[in-house]
Amino acid sequence: MTFTTDISLDIRKNGDFTKQKKEVQTKAYSLNCFRCYGNHEFGGINRTITRNHYVMTLWFEEEKRPCLFY
Repeated sequence: MTFTTDISLDIRKNGDFTKQKKEVQTKAYSLNCFRCYGNHEFGGINRTITRNHYVMTLWFEEEKRPCLFY
């Protein structure tokens, strides 16, 4: 049996988004993550972007309980 977790990163508030994304992926794979993918979510009114998030979905094996941030 597996379980999933989602992490949402606000791209507008991140100075180095690529580095933070890579760190989360590296940590997740070291904790027995077997699949990871991401989606961009954005929205706005007229030409003003009000929401710009990157959502990462991570799949873990149930055998080893992960703790991503400690």
